[in-house]
Amino acid sequence: MPSTQVNEDPIELKDVGFPEEKRQYIDRGLSPEEADFLLSLSDKEKDKIYRKVDIRLVPMLALLYLIAHLDRANIGNAKIEGIEAELGMSGVDYNIAVAVFFIPYITLEVPSNLILGKFKRPSWYIGLLVCCWGLVVTSSGFVQGLGALCATRFLVGVFEAGFFPGAMWLITQWYEPRKTSFCMSLFYFSAAASGAFSGLLAAAISQMDGLGGQSGWRWIFIIEGIASVLLGATCFFLLPDSPSLSGR
Repeated sequence: MPSTQVNEDPIELKDVGFPEEKRQYIDRGLSPEEADFLLSLSDKEKDKIYRKVDIRLVPMLALLYLIAHLDRANIGNAKIEGIEAELGMSGVDYNIAVAVFFIPYITLEVPSNLILGKFKRPSWYIGLLVCCWGLVVTSSGFVQGLGALCATRFLVGVFEAGFFPGAMWLITQWYEPRKTSFCMSLFYFSAAASGAFSGLLAAAISQMDGLGGQSGWRWIFIIEGIASVLLGATCFFLLPDSPSLSGR
């Protein structure tokens, strides 16, 4: 008796899957029910939601990116205020202290985003990163030699490595691709703004030279580090999480 062969061609997922727009929402971490809710909104209602996100998410991340640039570049202002002479640095010592920051900053960006995926609250992860690098920058104001300075610079690179890719991930969770260009422009504006006034800020802080027995360059690290810790702490309360973790 001849065998009957049943044609069991595999069913393409795209043939029975969700509509493309709904799938995009699901790929960003939303449940099918949440995706249906967003698809049911009118353009006017979506714009209202985006305005709320614009107020809470983008300015906060741009401000954090600004402070990140201040904290990575303040060693240049510390040099002007005499860090080399006080720590007995010579030759290429300063260049080493600058370069050591970029070793973890470059190598840990991808691993840091993998860790971000394990956190239930992205706002907590980003806030923790900012608080940690702020504490390290503050401790830079108490170093007594090149080795300790390089150690703090290395740790600042470790914690700052996760911020920019983490912020970009959070933005892509909230915004459609056509809207992310505006967010990116604010990021680069904040980076440029930090360079515009970081020197003025450092000059003002350095006027505290001698206060508490600390040099002006030490106060630059201490004050800017404390500012980072305070901003990082606000992330736990003000920074929105991904859409799947935020209320409607």
